[in-house]
Amino acid sequence: MRFLIASLVIALPLLGATIDRYYDKLFSFVSDLLQDVDEWLSDSKESLKQKFSIRTSVDTIMESREPVRFKFNIRANISLPRTQKKLNIFFQEFRRSENIDDETQQNLNRSIKERSFLLGLQYLTFKHLSYRVGVRFHGISPDPFVAVGWEDTYYLDDLSWIYYGDRLAYYLDRKWDNKLFASYQRKVDEESIFSFDNGYRYQDYIKEHQYTHSLTYYRSLGRYEFLAPKATLYCNQNKRHGYRVNYYYLGFTYHDRFIRDWLFYEIEPGLIWRDEYDFKTGVRCMVRVGISLERN
Repeated sequence: MRFLIASLVIALPLLGATIDRYYDKLFSFVSDLLQDVDEWLSDSKESLKQKFSIRTSVDTIMESREPVRFKFNIRANISLPRTQKKLNIFFQEFRRSENIDDETQQNLNRSIKERSFLLGLQYLTFKHLSYRVGVRFHGISPDPFVAVGWEDTYYLDDLSWIYYGDRLAYYLDRKWDNKLFASYQRKVDEESIFSFDNGYRYQDYIKEHQYTHSLTYYRSLGRYEFLAPKATLYCNQNKRHGYRVNYYYLGFTYHDRFIRDWLFYEIEPGLIWRDEYDFKTGVRCMVRVGISLERN
């Protein structure tokens, strides 16, 4: 027993140092690569502040009456200060649905293979507008797209506001994809915000209308730590059926960093009432573990 404890005392710091070394190498590689891309596109070696955010994570979802499922997530937003200060490279997963089950699979390898991704350029303007051009790809099947988005905030008073907007995209294969959203938000105190979120999405490819309504209370507990109780209603309407409530969900999200500032996790336990199970109470828990590469 003493030998085991002594071994752990020696091994854990060495393991931590090894993890830090690999992370530093990865961070330097990504930073240098993005800088080279920006210099190549702009034909300039001007010294400017670099800015990027890359996050990847894996979800494990456990739910009564359902098999354990997994989901792979990735999102990257990279500025190009030399090429154009308002031009960004983006890379992210493509959501086929706004519901809680989007792109979950029964094993992680299949989740990665079945995922679709978006890669392209985004240009931001001064007037709450953004333009995107890029490619959605699933395996080796490319689907070019163009998109325009706008968003704005209307302040009701010093403590409450409405955040709203629209994101319209046209894909060569999937055709029109439109997302409307509006959120009423109120500052409760210095650490808390209440949000009433409403979303609508129409996809021409599957002829489906999706509606999402959520009540969320965000509570900051520290620099990275927060707690967010949530109640959600999800409905849809398509060629197979009319307007239908798919599920009600009640739960909370707890988010924090661990071991290192670039490692994060989320725990999301809750109760769910699904239409397919005659709205009988189900227990659900999602655990997310991820890594972030960020320079601001």
